[in-house]
Amino acid sequence: LRAEFSKANLEQLAAKSQTTYRTEPEESIDVTFLGRDFHLRRDEILSGDGGAIDFWVEVLLLMYVTRASGASVTGDWVAFKELPNTISKFKTFEKWVDRVPRAFEGRFEELEKALIEQGGEVIRNESADLAVRFQALPRVPLLLLLWDADADFPARGSLLLDRDVLDYLDQEALTFLAEELMRRLL
Repeated sequence: LRAEFSKANLEQLAAKSQTTYRTEPEESIDVTFLGRDFHLRRDEILSGDGGAIDFWVEVLLLMYVTRASGASVTGDWVAFKELPNTISKFKTFEKWVDRVPRAFEGRFEELEKALIEQGGEVIRNESADLAVRFQALPRVPLLLLLWDADADFPARGSLLLDRDVLDYLDQEALTFLAEELMRRLL
């Protein structure tokens, strides 16, 4: 990914990924990932806050900008398992998503505050106790649906993705994305 990125036309990548292309002070693409700013230069990735960058975040950012097709977000929400070739990652993806509602069982008011602190936008959804939309990357929205425990079921969650998300990230990157968001919430 680094080799591909270093040789690419960054202005074209920025247009397709809906990120910001800059020429000063050095040619770069600026992108926000889960509320944190990053500067992708040909030879390095810098965090806008000066903090350390996890290797997997670098991989995800490079994959996002190099894979971007330019397709618009459809607004058609699907579960991870509805995407092609997710059978091997499905259990890991779902395990991470269920950790948050179980950790906040009976305390969904606290969970709502944590979700907002992490950049989530609470939205109305008739089927869930709590629904929160995140903008993980410019063309990768997420919809987290949460249900608190009741007499019949434990607390549970579902993370929905845009139907065309594979135009930007592959199945493994989406699994990492779910893990990263849930770690932050926990």
